Amino acid sequence: MAVLLSQVANGGIRYQPYVVSRVDNPDGTPAEIFGPKNLGVLPVPKNIMDLIREGLRDVTNEGGTAGALFKGFPIAVAGKTGTAENAHGRDHGWFVAYAPYDKPQIVIVALVEQGGFGAGSAGPIVRDILRAYFKVPDATKKTTDTKKSNTKNNQQDIKPSVKE
Repeated sequence: MAVLLSQVANGGIRYQPYVVSRVDNPDGTPAEIFGPKNLGVLPVPKNIMDLIREGLRDVTNEGGTAGALFKGFPIAVAGKTGTAENAHGRDHGWFVAYAPYDKPQIVIVALVEQGGFGAGSAGPIVRDILRAYFKVPDATKKTTDTKKSNTKNNQQDIKPSVKE
């Protein structure tokens, strides 16, 4: 799924996936360097590829299945939620995404077995990975911390009443 989405994200260019960027000699010099190998271009017209990409962008916009998940996110994300049926339990949740939308740098796929809907189970995982990758602060942590401190302050101000 990641390879497929990367082909859509970059306009149809097929690259051979690789895991290691280089292997070093014992002295630290590179023995072998790996990089993307162009395997060709998908036979899809540009106007169709653009429609697909726009549809993926709409998924993370307001009204899309992952719109609420990415509301206020400072990086434009394109993605697709999914739910895979499971005959032996709850459905599996999928979410695949790439970002930034205009100049993709990263593709992420998350699958949560028996997670239910993809937007609710796999989507938050992808959002958190994107947040870490792009170093986007987590706004929800600030809110949580504020609530904790307010609760703490309120507890200090409340004096128990004791009836004799």
